Amino acid sequence: MYVGRDFDPLQVVEKDSFSLDFVNNLAAGETLLSAEWECEVFQASEEPDPDAATRLVGAATVTGTTTSQFVGNEPVVGCTYVLTAIVETSLGKTLSMWSKFLCQNSPDAA
Repeated sequence: MYVGRDFDPLQVVEKDSFSLDFVNNLAAGETLLSAEWECEVFQASEEPDPDAATRLVGAATVTGTTTSQFVGNEPVVGCTYVLTAIVETSLGKTLSMWSKFLCQNSPDAA
């Protein structure tokens, strides 16, 4: 399910944490047990990214109803990426949500 908003852009030199909150998708008392994230190219720039999955840095974390994932490793400038969080819940459900981010050049780049 698309979350209805895109993440803020990420500069090519940055590494930042992206988070998705499943609070509206959980039943009363249901909790998140685990999370896994995927990264794919949504729209390529002039230079495509053949290694989009390598933009994920480390393991996903779960805190309450929210899962977070660090993203970086020099994504390709001009590419729009889709980040999908897939979670397992205490009621045995598998849920997913996704959003996009654009990779931008650093302001001081020539």
